[in-house]
Amino acid sequence: MLLNSSSLLAQWFSGFTGPEKPEPVPLVKSLILFTSLLIPALPLAIVLHWLLSPLTDLVITLGAKVFYALASNDISCSLNERNFVFISPRPSFEASVSLRDITVNQPILWALILVSPGIRWLNRLRKVALGTGILLVSHIMFLICKVELTLVEAEHPLAGSSIVWVFIDDLFEITGKGFFPVAIWLLLSVNYMLGDIDRRNKTRIDRVGRNDPCYCGSGKKYKNCCMP
Repeated sequence: MLLNSSSLLAQWFSGFTGPEKPEPVPLVKSLILFTSLLIPALPLAIVLHWLLSPLTDLVITLGAKVFYALASNDISCSLNERNFVFISPRPSFEASVSLRDITVNQPILWALILVSPGIRWLNRLRKVALGTGILLVSHIMFLICKVELTLVEAEHPLAGSSIVWVFIDDLFEITGKGFFPVAIWLLLSVNYMLGDIDRRNKTRIDRVGRNDPCYCGSGKKYKNCCMP
């Protein structure tokens, strides 16, 4: 028996609390619902990305600073608005890399995790945080690659192998921006896409009376729905 709309959405975004795991949602219906939720979630994730961009830019800049401090190659770094500025004193060289193009794939990851089925909200937020952390590491690597590629193009003495950095840059440009967030999402959520559902905290059950509306969102009384 298929779940009604309110119960399905409650299960989709919060998991289940009944004594037995609900029947799986048919694949076609699940894909339709997933797509219909993803369409409005993506612009919301873009707005969130815009609001959090100063923080993410700072984290990426600090990561690159740590890398160049450990590498000891006389490159100093700073953040100017949304541009990563790096300076080499010997010989004198200054350039900048825009962080906008590097972090553009964050909303894709956030939107995918936020609309994945069957995940409790607390667990969902944990996955967003973990996925963002993994993605930020890739952003730091991408930024370092852009810096090194700029040095290569300027034929700077600190530049490394042009073949290596061009290859890594192409890898990030072709697969990183679109594939990385999808790969991270699948790593964190593939079991849910295949039908797993989180079980919600059962403490709510103790506060529900026999004749109260059922906590699963079905609209039925608790005694006629999920009551053991």
